[in-house]
Amino acid sequence: MAELEDFVDFKVKKYSRHNSNIIYLTYVKETLSTDPELFDKFIEKYKKTLEDMGEKNAFLVVNSKEIKSIDFSYVWSKMGAIAKLDELARQYLVGTVYIINNTFFKTMGNSIMKVYKPVVPTKICNDNKEGIEFMNDTLCELNKKD
Repeated sequence: MAELEDFVDFKVKKYSRHNSNIIYLTYVKETLSTDPELFDKFIEKYKKTLEDMGEKNAFLVVNSKEIKSIDFSYVWSKMGAIAKLDELARQYLVGTVYIINNTFFKTMGNSIMKVYKPVVPTKICNDNKEGIEFMNDTLCELNKKD
């Protein structure tokens, strides 16, 4: 049985510049798994990672650059379960960056976000540099409000 760590890597690091946490979620395989057990483990790990932080100050960075194959009908079928996590996202996240370097995947991601509206500032980026710029801009805006 494959383990979650074989497909996705979760790391949390302190971002001292903005006194916030960054949750790095990196997909390490070329194909996004459609194993329902792995999906359930992913959801539990995501929830636990958010809850362990205990405060709203995290930015989620999802690195999907390695993914070359996605079953979008499977992803779509799981969006209801993912949307149920919106309240947790509102509670713990201040923003999300998806790093995707495949034009078709970006188009599909943007289409999904039109139906399932993000609850925090979210951007699909081409590379790390663009993602960091969006993260810094979002965190600077939030710090101005405080």
